[in-house]
Amino acid sequence: RPAWGQRGEIAVRERFGQARSIQVRNLEFTLDWCFTETATQEDVYNTTSRQQVEAIVEGYSACVMAYGQTGSGKTHALYGPEESGLAAMSLGPLQPESQAQLGIIPRACFHIFDLLGERSLTGS
Repeated sequence: RPAWGQRGEIAVRERFGQARSIQVRNLEFTLDWCFTETATQEDVYNTTSRQQVEAIVEGYSACVMAYGQTGSGKTHALYGPEESGLAAMSLGPLQPESQAQLGIIPRACFHIFDLLGERSLTGS
């Protein structure tokens, strides 16, 4: 962490159109995935959690963990903004713009029910 009052440059490097590393000053960190500010909640879910949710329905165990500095967006990524999150869902159907803001957990819930519904229709 930079000393109080000092700011460092952060650069996200893209390889083959996918952000895969972050450079902070002279240190470079290679990651499985790095989302830029243009990533949507759907992008985050599809990249980090969709396969895990599908595996759960097939009987496997899975874990998605949010880790990071305070204020870095973990809760937002998991739940979405308060006005479109789980509390809002309990009040009735969500508007399309609110649905787009849903985080990983509500998306996973919808996805699980969709997958189970498909299974009951096909009898598998």
